[in-house]
Amino acid sequence: MKKTCLHHQFSTIAGQCPEQTAVVQGEKTVSFRRLDRESDRLATALRTNDEASGASVAIYMPPGIEFMIAALGILKTGSAMCRWISMIRPKEPGQ
Repeated sequence: MKKTCLHHQFSTIAGQCPEQTAVVQGEKTVSFRRLDRESDRLATALRTNDEASGASVAIYMPPGIEFMIAALGILKTGSAMCRWISMIRPKEPGQ
């Protein structure tokens, strides 16, 4: 089996079944085509602004459609991504 990057595999699948649902978040759904296009748009913006030139990029956002766009966009620049997890625990009500 040929080893390929996740974002390359995703783009291949997007080309094979572009209108299939790729991500579901509550009532919202996103097709493979839209997710591929949006992540391409973000990757282009990151490259244009030299924000991601092979560096590691942290994502600090809740999981969902926008998170998937960000993750794929970062990977498409050739950068590594990690999900930032806050070590600060939110206060419980009444504290």
